Amino acid sequence: MAKNSVIVFDLGKVLIDYNYSPAIVKLNRIQPGLGDSFSKLYTEDYELHRKYERGEIHTEAFLDIMLERANHKLTGKQFCKLFSDVFTINQQVIDLLPILKKNYNLVL
Repeated sequence: MAKNSVIVFDLGKVLIDYNYSPAIVKLNRIQPGLGDSFSKLYTEDYELHRKYERGEIHTEAFLDIMLERANHKLTGKQFCKLFSDVFTINQQVIDLLPILKKNYNLVL
């Protein structure tokens, strides 16, 4: 196989999986219904998330909005920890990378 063949990988749901459900459950434990209402607001205004990913909204401003949507029931540090825990490495794909790299250029 030619070395100039390329495989392009995406982070979300390919190299790194994510599942918001545990965060929603934890927010519901903090205050009944909080996770459900947060999830609804987050889903309805997903463009805010996209703007943050594109760097159009600074972290501090994004975090302020997220904390407001969580009724300020947790600190910024707690919120960041809660939502960083939604991510897991897709080890099966990660393990394939060194093998694929032998025959393909890998791009993220």
